[in-house]
Amino acid sequence: MGSNQDDKQKLMEPQELIALARQLSERLKKHDDSATELLIRGRSLQRREEAVAELSAALTAHSGVPFLQSSRPDIVKELQQERRVLLALRQENDELLEAVQENGDAIQYVMKKYRQHSKKLCDLREQDTVCPSIIDKYELGGEVHSICAVETLIR
Repeated sequence: MGSNQDDKQKLMEPQELIALARQLSERLKKHDDSATELLIRGRSLQRREEAVAELSAALTAHSGVPFLQSSRPDIVKELQQERRVLLALRQENDELLEAVQENGDAIQYVMKKYRQHSKKLCDLREQDTVCPSIIDKYELGGEVHSICAVETLIR
C-alpha cells in the first residue's frame, strides 16, 4: 500500500503536464527557428564561397594577360588571402552545421519527453486515476482529451 502512495506522488498534475508541454513546444519552436536561421546563414556563406572561388579562378586564368594592372606576385598574395578567407568560411560553415545537428538532437530529446508525459497522462486517463474533480476544477478536460487523441494517433 505504501508503494501505491509513492506512485501517486510521482505523477504530475494535469496542469503541470500541460504547462510542461507548452514549455517544450515553445523550446521546439525556438530551436526550429534558430536551426532555420543557421541554415540560411550557411547557404549565404556557401554562395559567398562560390563567388570567391569564381573570382579566384578568373584571376588565375587572366594572370598572364599583359593589360592586367596587378603583378603576378600581387595576385598570388591576394589569392592566398582569399584562400584563408575560404578556409575560415568553411570552418564557420562546419560549426553552423554542428549547431544545427545539436539543435536537432535537442528537439528530438524534447519531443521524446513530451511523448512520454503524454502517454503517461493518457494511460492515467484510461485507468481513471486522473482525478475528474481536478480536471473539472481547472477546466482541463478538452486539453487532456486532445492530448490523448494525439497520443492515440501516434500509437
